[in-house]
Amino acid sequence: MTILGWLSGGIIGQIAKPFVKAYEIKSKAKNDHERLAADITIKQLEADMNSRNGAKEIRLATAAYPEMRFLTFITALPFTIHAGAVGLDTTFKLGWAIAAYPKPFDAWEGRILLSFFGLQAGVIGVKALAWAWAKRK
Repeated sequence: MTILGWLSGGIIGQIAKPFVKAYEIKSKAKNDHERLAADITIKQLEADMNSRNGAKEIRLATAAYPEMRFLTFITALPFTIHAGAVGLDTTFKLGWAIAAYPKPFDAWEGRILLSFFGLQAGVIGVKALAWAWAKRK
């Protein structure tokens, strides 16, 4: 496992560690509630992995199409510019007074950006592990 992790750049470890922890929690569970919490965590991790695989297949299938790259760029550009401008304004107190996006985009902006960088799935996995860990104590 160590050699595979080294050869894959740690990707195998990143995928396997949450599953190993969830199965350890399940095996050490003292009652049905703890086992159910571990089962839910495992199912969430499996769903996360399936979602990543689906997104990867879509990216691979559309990678050769320049119009898809262009559409992705055009979709992400306004949100990225807005987030960057807000970050600069709040960090350096530039006084730009940048308005928030109108509803419902104000709540979606972070999710849209995270989805483009593939982080949303990771966040869900970490939340599932944190939930299972909190329920364990």
